[in-house]
Amino acid sequence: MKTIMLVCVAGMSTSLMFLKMKKAAEAKNIEADIFCKFFLRI
Repeated sequence: MKTIMLVCVAGMSTSLMFLKMKKAAEAKNIEADIFCKFFLRI
């Protein structure tokens, strides 16, 4: 199984990328744990 973490500041583009990667992995029968984290600067 592959583990993929996507990190972004704003989150919108990361969410779209996350959904596309998840669908692509499922379509190709690739076992992957894909998740996204949002990094906020203060």
